[in-house]
Amino acid sequence: MQREFGLTRAEFLRSLRHLTGAEGWREQGGGILVSLPVGQVEIRLGEEGWRRIGALRVPLLPVEFLFSGVDDQRRAEFLWRFERAFQRGGG
Repeated sequence: MQREFGLTRAEFLRSLRHLTGAEGWREQGGGILVSLPVGQVEIRLGEEGWRRIGALRVPLLPVEFLFSGVDDQRRAEFLWRFERAFQRGGG
């Protein structure tokens, strides 16, 4: 599964701490490994870039999720929690 985020790498890692706590993940081989009660998720961060919207510049970070040993229900639960941790503003 691949997505793009309007965040810098540093902002992404801060939000990831809200999801997993300080000890819930580790960097490994250029990616981030999140251990789950059953299985794990490898999160690969692409190269940081910028998206221009008129005069506005927004950070752009490609992200890929690779699940290993995680069933569909636990994958959906992780992604739901992930979405809540990375949700920004709105109204």
